[in-house]
Formats: sequence, C-alpha cells, structure tokens
Amino acid sequence: MLRLATTYAAVGLGVGSAYLAGVHGDVPVASVLAVLSVFFVALRLSFGDVVRLGTLDTGRVKIVCRKGSTLIAVGLLVTTAATTGVVPGASPVGDASAEWVDCNLTNPLLGAAFNTLTGADTGCRWESGDQIDYENISKTDAYASALGVKDASESYTTTTSNFLEDTRSVAWSKAKITIVNELNNGSTVSQAKVAANQTIADYYTGVQRNVIADWNAKTYTLGYLHTESGLALTPDGYAYIKEWDNKTYTLSDGSSMTLRAMDYSSNGDYHVAPETTIMPRSTADPGITTMGSIQAEDPDTGSTTHVLSANAYADILDNTYNQSDQIQANVGQYADDAYAQYQAGDINTSDILDPTTIASQAATDYNSTGYYSFAAVQLASLGASGDINASHTIETGDGTTLNGTLYYTGDDAPAGGWVTGQTYTVSNFTGAFYMAVQQTDGNGSIVNLADYGETFTITQAVNTQTGEELNATQVETYTYDSTNASALADEIDRLRDLRQEYEQAGDAGGGGGIGIGTEDRLIIAGAIVALILVATRN
Repeated sequence: MLRLATTYAAVGLGVGSAYLAGVHGDVPVASVLAVLSVFFVALRLSFGDVVRLGTLDTGRVKIVCRKGSTLIAVGLLVTTAATTGVVPGASPVGDASAEWVDCNLTNPLLGAAFNTLTGADTGCRWESGDQIDYENISKTDAYASALGVKDASESYTTTTSNFLEDTRSVAWSKAKITIVNELNNGSTVSQAKVAANQTIADYYTGVQRNVIADWNAKTYTLGYLHTESGLALTPDGYAYIKEWDNKTYTLSDGSSMTLRAMDYSSNGDYHVAPETTIMPRSTADPGITTMGSIQAEDPDTGSTTHVLSANAYADILDNTYNQSDQIQANVGQYADDAYAQYQAGDINTSDILDPTTIASQAATDYNSTGYYSFAAVQLASLGASGDINASHTIETGDGTTLNGTLYYTGDDAPAGGWVTGQTYTVSNFTGAFYMAVQQTDGNGSIVNLADYGETFTITQAVNTQTGEELNATQVETYTYDSTNASALADEIDRLRDLRQEYEQAGDAGGGGGIGIGTEDRLIIAGAIVALILVATRN
C-alpha cells in the first residue's frame, strides 16, 4: 500500500507541476512540486528492494526517509532562493516576489504543501509576493494618487487666482451694460442700481460655485483613497480623519452651496475646509478650524505632504467676495451721477458705454459678423472707420442707410438671430442697438439706432472674416458654466461598490495561496488528503 501511495504522490505532484507551469505560468511553485515528485519517485523505486531483498530494517528505512526529507527541504530552500533571489523569511525589496513563510527544516513537507494549496494563512506555506505586499502597494499607489490631487489643485488655484486679476473689469462692464438697459427701459436710478448689483453678484457667484465644486471634487477623490486603500489623511500629522461633513456656504447672490469638510475630532467640532473672512465659520457650524490643509501620509516614511490647501481655496473665495462688494460700491457712486447727466440731456447711452464694454458685452458672433467688433468700435470711437469689412447694412426708420458693425446690449435677441431682410422695432427689445458706423469718407462714429427712428431693417449681413453673405446674424453668447462634483461623487460610489464586489469574489475564492482557483485547490488538496489517508492506513 505504501508503494501505491508513493506512486500516486509522484504522479499527482508531477501532474500538478506541469499544470502550474503550463497553465498558470507559476514556475517557482511548479519547481517545488517537481522536486517533491522526484523524491516520491526515488522513494517508490527504493521499495522495489522489498520484493528482491525481503523485509528491510524499519529503523534504517526511517533514517533514510528523514535524510531524504531533509535533503528535499534543503532542495526546496535552494529552489526558492534561486527563483526569488532571497532566502526564506527575507523581505524582497523592489518587485513583489513569492516566498516560503513561517517555515524551517523541521516542517513536514506534505503539511506545507497542504497549507499552500488550501490557502492557509498560518503554518509553513508558500505565499505570493502580491499577497504579502498588497496592502503596502495599495497604500503606495493611493499616496501617489494623492500627490496627483496636490498637483491638480495647485494648478487650479494658481490659474483661478490669475483669472481673478482681470475679473473686476469684466464685472464692471457687465454692470454698465445693465445700467444702460435700465435707462433704455425707463427704470429709476434705484432700480438700475439693484439690477446692476445683481448682475455683479451673479457673475461672482458663478466663480464661487466653480471654486467650491473643485474643492469638493478633490475631497471626494481623497476620501475614496482613504476608505478603499487606507491612505492616512491628517491636518497636522497627529490627528487623523474621522469622517467627511457637509457645510453650507452662502454665496454672493444669497444662494447657498454645500462644501465638504474633513472632520478630525471625536465630537465633530473640528474640520478642515476653506474659511473666509466674508463668510466665517459661523455660517458653517460646527466651526471650521484654521487648519490650513489636508495632508497625506507617506506609507513608506510616515512623513506627511500637504495635498489640498484650504487656505488657497479660502483666499480665492475671499477675493471674489471682496471684488463683488467693491464693484457694487462703485456702481452706487457711478449710477447716481450717470442718471443725473442722462436725464439732463448732457450724455446719451453711447457715452456711458466705452468701446471695450460694447465689444466685449454686446457684439454679434465673434466667429462671423463680430470678428472685427473690437477694432470697429474702437476706431469708431476715435472718429475713424479703418479698412474693415462692414458686417451690416441697415435701413433705419427715417430712411438713413448705415454701414458698419452691429451691437446689441440685451439678452433677449431672437432665437434664430437677426434675420437679413427682417424689420425690427427698437422698443420691442430690452437692450439698446448700436452701430460702429463706417462712412464713405473714412470717418466713423458710434450711434444708437433708436436715434434714427422706431424701426430698422437689416438689408445685408456679412461674415467679416470670410466675406460670405449671411441670412441671419447670431449674437455672441456670454455663458459662464458651472462645474459640479456630484457626478464625480456618483462615479466614486460606483467604483467603491465595484471594488467591494471584487473583494467579495476574492473572499469566496479562498485566501491567497499560490494564485489558483477554488476548484483547483479543492481538487489538488483532496488528492493530497487521500494520499495521506492511504499512507496512514498502511
């Protein structure tokens, strides 16, 4: 019976070795099984002496077997060192490698093989480097991703800060356009100031929403790295994240937006998030501390790196609040005097709007009729026309023909644009119609079409860049898009669920081992158990 058991063992281990090397490509483990197979072949051949020489001395057989086991164990250790580059128990540096764990020369080989094939996490066993280093590799990858968040946030805050250097002039131009439209509609000065201030607040609110959305997007990413990979997040290197809280921020137009804050206290009173002077922590209770940033811990050295600066985002938000207040204060001073002069007849609406404001806020399509809108209106303000294609030819209500570039200050232009051949009534629209007129003598001027009668007809429209005649003139749209982190949050939730499915599938398939499936393990382990039982019965 012992001969039968050794025969099965030799054949089974040989097949297993070929299977692992040929199917799974696991050469190190295949080599181990091959050595074991050779051992059982030698043992089986030694039993042939029983037939030819009779009963062998039991003590001698035991000694030979122990020596053989020791020799095989040494062979396994040499094979391991040759295939992994390290001795048992050593932890490889660099690429992950497989190795024997918790083993010494006294461990039973079949027990080690059984532990390996069944995926045991205790006792002498073979473990792949992926299993051993997975947690550290995962944290290291997460830390690298956190450094990517750091780079992205610094790029965003720098770009946005530079952008805010020019936003006052944009906000002021929008306010002046609003004042002109209010004058055109017969509004009082108080109504004009309210409307202009709302325009300013709306403009800066769009910027604020994008800033907060970017902060939220970065925190969603860091939160995922923390929960799924164990990346340590801290405000100071001592306290660590407990959870993420939602705080409500009030924006310039009076609306509100949710901002995510990192909670690092047990009682929920301490958070890391942008805290502004215009909108202090009292509006986002419980309070936000003055901690300047979220830091990520390097899993290798234990040092921390600032990856998301709350101060940088707070500075941007503070700047938008301050600018909004400043421009609104200027509107208050400007509107009173402008209205007084307008009502006295000292100025008209075209005097209120400077050429840059007209070109930047009232032009037709920049890629068509409005291509030279800046040059045309600037030259007209200087009394010149320049060598520029006229975008439009217009017949006014009093019979005057005007050639030049058309502008409209309102936001209620027809959906299909201004149609060539169509007659329009000025009073039907909320904005004012201007033209940078090009005269035949080379002179130019900025005129209000309302001064030429109640109606006007567009007789010709031309793409000033290409010279192509157009059937309709599209207005230039001034759209400020807002970003939204909710889509990112949904995607991260989906990835988290998917990761859990993978982990559950991995748990269902057994823990670790040599990387073969559950069914494969059971088949091979069952064969080994059968061999052990046969040997025991014998």
